[in-house]
Order: sequence, then C-alpha cells, then structure tokens
Amino acid sequence: MGYRPATLPELLALGKQYPEFQRWFPIIALGSVWRGQGGVRLAPCLSENAGKRGLGLDSFDFVWGAFCCFLAVPKS
Repeated sequence: MGYRPATLPELLALGKQYPEFQRWFPIIALGSVWRGQGGVRLAPCLSENAGKRGLGLDSFDFVWGAFCCFLAVPKS
C-alpha cells in the first residue's frame, strides 16, 4: 500500500505537531520495537493518562483495542 510502520522519532514528531491527538486515542509506532525482560516485545505509544499526555511502551501481548491507532508513513 506504499506505507511502513512509523518509528519512535516519527511518533514524537507527530506528538509535537498534533499534541491533542493522543488525548483522543492511543497512537502506536510499530517501527521501533524493544525487547523487555524475558524477550517481551514492546512498542512506543503516545496516550493520555489521568488527563496528562504521556509516552510509554506497550507489550505486543497486549490486546490492542479498536480505539488504538497505528502510525504509518509513506515509504521512501
């Protein structure tokens, strides 16, 4: 389709340019993945918690809800 999963720097750029987006829905960047303890895969996520914007890591074992958005960018 001409898109690839966004990386952490791209996710942060989106959060800077459109800070209110993450208040509406979590935004996940599957292009940057970390390995946690025991090999758990983690992806960066912009979201809101208790009225404050935040950046966190969510596990791939998490059941992504229909309300989650996955950031994609055009392939170069």
